[in-house]
Amino acid sequence: MRRGLALTSMAVLLAACTGQSLDRAGPVDQLGRNWLSPAMPGTACRVPGGDGRMQLAERGIGGTGPITKPPDKPDPDSVPPPIGVAAVITGFGSVCLAGLEVDLAPSLTVTSDGVATEASALAAGDRALLIATWTGQRPQTAKVAIRHEIIGPVDSVADDGSIVVAGQTVRIAAGAWMPVALAPGRWVAVSGLPQPDGGVLASRIDAAATGTALLHGQLQRQGRGYRIGTLPVMGAGLAALSGQRVRLIGLLVDGGLEVTQATPDLLQTNPASVFGAGINHYAIQALVGAAPRGAMPFAVHMALPPGVALPSVNEPAVLGLVRSAATGLVATSVSVSPAEMGKAAGAAGPSGDGNGPGPSGGAGVNRGEGGGHAGGPGGGPGGGP
Repeated sequence: MRRGLALTSMAVLLAACTGQSLDRAGPVDQLGRNWLSPAMPGTACRVPGGDGRMQLAERGIGGTGPITKPPDKPDPDSVPPPIGVAAVITGFGSVCLAGLEVDLAPSLTVTSDGVATEASALAAGDRALLIATWTGQRPQTAKVAIRHEIIGPVDSVADDGSIVVAGQTVRIAAGAWMPVALAPGRWVAVSGLPQPDGGVLASRIDAAATGTALLHGQLQRQGRGYRIGTLPVMGAGLAALSGQRVRLIGLLVDGGLEVTQATPDLLQTNPASVFGAGINHYAIQALVGAAPRGAMPFAVHMALPPGVALPSVNEPAVLGLVRSAATGLVATSVSVSPAEMGKAAGAAGPSGDGNGPGPSGGAGVNRGEGGGHAGGPGGGPGGGP
């Protein structure tokens, strides 16, 4: 496995309380390596133009690309099992994520935080969930679920480029899509990967409608109440979720969140349950690292091949997982290179080291021409494909 890593500490830096805005396209040195580049030679995957949203011509029905088959399936007539995928979209030509190029079915449905939306809502940098099934020798999906980690107002913008949104620290990844100027008070929708010690590593930030807030994170006790990050939360049913990773929807009132809906965040605690009983293979992108400095977002039995190891510090990686009746989730592969992520997903990805230039100039922030506008969170749990 080709590594070629530039390992960088992922410690959370608390944002200073300032009144400045962030409206620049220069390098953001939050993570030295651009993990958001498609970096899949030989495929139709490419960086979208404008604000990173998929165009109708990019749906890729029956498009070109490599034969995406597991390396342990040499029989051309064999059919790979369906795969549950949760990862950040890196490009289009079909939809490209976790090193896979997945065709979009003509009957495609798309949801955003549980609410039906148009296929044009799909954008590079979004974290998406889908089930890829093979039609012939190519994976295809009929449903994509977009998941935002946070929807709420910007509290502050720090000199180091990090921000605080609804009490949650957000660090901006190199190559992140950010078609919106960040300023205190502006409502935004944050896509990305949860950090093990709280907050989010953002892969995309869009403008959002003012009103209903959405938070994912660990619900912690604070005196007689609760909080996520630094934001106090209140509402019925929170006691049963104390200490867990949760998904909260509510209204921001008097410096806190009045919760109208609280559910466990199953993607972060039990991802197999998100995809249903019939899916036993998964490609889950997360910030992972080896103990004691690293962390795993959910319980996994490690069964990596000889010579393959977790990153020594937390960084974005795709875990190839199999559900076992005896041990639960088993990690059989891990990849930090976009060109190798297809292998982690159980697919024979193209060669390459994944360290090529990223969108819009490598480590710089991707600033679109538009200004995508995310709607409010849905009433249901959402998140599932």
